[in-house]
Amino acid sequence: MKKKSEMFDFSILPLRATIVMTSNVLLLALLFPLVTLAKVTSVIILFVLALGFKRFQGSVLSI
Repeated sequence: MKKKSEMFDFSILPLRATIVMTSNVLLLALLFPLVTLAKVTSVIILFVLALGFKRFQGSVLSI
């Protein structure tokens, strides 16, 4: 019998992350004008990419 941690299905995580990020962008679209929304989302994307580069020691091939 498998352990409980081995039975967890990780395939749902990308779907859940997509739903969360889509709802965040829609919420921001309701709160901010288009130019401000573009600036805020670009900062968020750059922050996430910077975390990815730091995690993989700056190697573009690792991502």
